[in-house]
Amino acid sequence: MSAPGIAELVQRSSFIFAGTVQQVGRSSLRVLPPRPDLAVVKFEHGFLVNVVLGKLDGRPITVKLGQAFAAADAAQTERRFVFFTTAWVHGEEIAVSELGRLEADKKTEEEVAQAVAMLPELHLNQRIASAVLIVHGTVADIARATNAPRTGSEHDPFWQSAVIEVRDVLKGKLATQPAKSRRGRAILLFPGTRDLAFRDTPRPRVGQEAVFLLHEAAAPLPPDAHVAPDPADIQPPGSITKIRSIVDASGG
Repeated sequence: MSAPGIAELVQRSSFIFAGTVQQVGRSSLRVLPPRPDLAVVKFEHGFLVNVVLGKLDGRPITVKLGQAFAAADAAQTERRFVFFTTAWVHGEEIAVSELGRLEADKKTEEEVAQAVAMLPELHLNQRIASAVLIVHGTVADIARATNAPRTGSEHDPFWQSAVIEVRDVLKGKLATQPAKSRRGRAILLFPGTRDLAFRDTPRPRVGQEAVFLLHEAAAPLPPDAHVAPDPADIQPPGSITKIRSIVDASGG
């Protein structure tokens, strides 16, 4: 498979590992009965693995075989592959759903490792492309957002409003930007709650200097509100040159 094919599989996967097929038609999970489209694979090396899963070396991983691969898999026992998968069942043991697989030779493993190493860069590029406003500035104040409705739910975000004193605009235009100036203010709404639904949302703090990748908010927030829901949406000030070059290269 060519490098672009590997890159595509890496981007679609959440669990990538190299392992040796031990049994076909079997399962390592008590809650998952044996069936023809399952295989038990010995985990040998992880390329993209959630750290919360702990040490997996030598552990049996049950793989739900992709439709394109299942028919000829009876002869795959004791063969070593790189598996591109997504999470399926996590319990005492782990089951994943296969998106694709490649023979695990040195060249393939190097290409997979390189593609995985590029994921943060690719993700940042995607966040820059989707941002409507990118500013370099400092958080001057944080208060409860008076323009964001409460939901009355136990998962109410309790929206907070961060006032960013802008030093420079890298993409977009400030709503209150003075003429011929790259300074002004931007408002960022973020959840004040620590609810699980918002666990990955970055939370600015007063005095924080950063590059803020601001995105359009969805209803019920005001249509002119900006949010930064992804961990990559708040970058250290040292990234300003890199982000500016990406914006300039994209014509943003």
